[in-house]
Amino acid sequence: SKSAISYENNKVLIDKLPDKGENISVFSKPNDKIVFSKNLKNAAYQLVGGDIVLKLENGGLITFVSMGMLALRKQSIYRVSRW
Repeated sequence: SKSAISYENNKVLIDKLPDKGENISVFSKPNDKIVFSKNLKNAAYQLVGGDIVLKLENGGLITFVSMGMLALRKQSIYRVSRW
């Protein structure tokens, strides 16, 4: 079966969003572009330890591992906004 996440050419493609009760982990590098297959405008985010966790409308979770530490720095290379 096809993976929910693919990594290619400085992009992280999230093709399949997790269902309720599921949590997928995303590992990205600085300057990677993160592309979602669906609009996440109603997702909420929370900083949990050093991770950023998105809670989707359906109850699924996407964890951006260690991104929180970098995203909150004054001169961050990541841009975090509420979707």
